[in-house]
Amino acid sequence: MAPKSDTLGAVTLTSATLDDVPALIEIHTSAFKSDLFSSLMLSNRPEDAHQVLMRKSVDNWMEDSCAQIIKAVDTDEHVLGWACWILKPAQIVALSADQNLKDTASTETTSQNPKKKTTQQESDPTRVLGGLMHAEAVKWQNKYLNGKRYMVLQALATHPSSQGHGIGTKLVQWGVDKADSEGLVCWAHASPSGHFLYRNNGFEEVGRSEFDLGKWVPDEMRGEREWAMYTFRYMLRPAINVT
Repeated sequence: MAPKSDTLGAVTLTSATLDDVPALIEIHTSAFKSDLFSSLMLSNRPEDAHQVLMRKSVDNWMEDSCAQIIKAVDTDEHVLGWACWILKPAQIVALSADQNLKDTASTETTSQNPKKKTTQQESDPTRVLGGLMHAEAVKWQNKYLNGKRYMVLQALATHPSSQGHGIGTKLVQWGVDKADSEGLVCWAHASPSGHFLYRNNGFEEVGRSEFDLGKWVPDEMRGEREWAMYTFRYMLRPAINVT
């Protein structure tokens, strides 16, 4: 667990190991506990749903030769935050113009009118919302990176007790420097709380998706929070060849 302190000493970035997995999961769970979209996605799920999902993701990244999980540690080796950067090979996703228009229209219609329910949505609308979010992310990523080799920031989390000390900036800069060394573009799928960090590291907003969470939240959760419009931003940092 990260130290509860207003000040931090020297912070070092290094590769995470299997021994770090519990700390990585705990940090990510704590960092996203207040995120509205994440909270909605976890509604009507077991209490440890976030931890279970993150365990699967981290395990997969640990086994992926193209992924690298970088941790930020203090002088006592406490993990304060971490990021997962993945090198994506050049792949061409063949979609016709008609298919692109069809997918976009379908996503826009359903996201704006969630009452047009499918059978699955009637039983669990949050799963459909999650699917729409994923479809939008893939659509924007393919639009700008189809056929290109690039670096993607797959995950980024800093423990709440360690936020505000530049740890997130260091973890983003690590991937940016690696991308620059190979002349690659970087991609990030930013939450409302994260896009300023990416912008300060040279990312540019190239698209966004907005979801009115109030139209999707289960009735039993309506009084818990103020469920407003939630914006995902798709951000790209141009390639800079430093060699």
